[in-house]
Amino acid sequence: FTDRTFVVQSWITQLVARRHQKEVFVAPPITQRIFAELAAGHAAFMQARKFVDTPFPFPYAQLNNLLTFLFALVVPLGIVCYVDGSVLAFGGAFISTLAFYGLAEVNRELEDPFVTAPNDLPLPY
Repeated sequence: FTDRTFVVQSWITQLVARRHQKEVFVAPPITQRIFAELAAGHAAFMQARKFVDTPFPFPYAQLNNLLTFLFALVVPLGIVCYVDGSVLAFGGAFISTLAFYGLAEVNRELEDPFVTAPNDLPLPY
């Protein structure tokens, strides 16, 4: 397994180092800053890569689905106890449950954003 980003960083570092050895085209502190920024960029990429490589905990996802289902069962009962009108109670229960299921669906999409499903981001690394 080769890390393509590290290979590209190595190429750029070698290119800048060779050019600096042949002729000083910029001041040494600026060359040092080039190397530091390349290293910082690679470190940031490796930090971001942890999100892709670390799977979302399956028990937590299943517990979230169960609690969403229980929320859909309990909230209408709670709203009916506090609201007098049946239309208002139905509307409030429907909107709150729909919003909660919408957030759960967004959560499900954010669990693994880098796969090849229709709604996912096409970001190859």
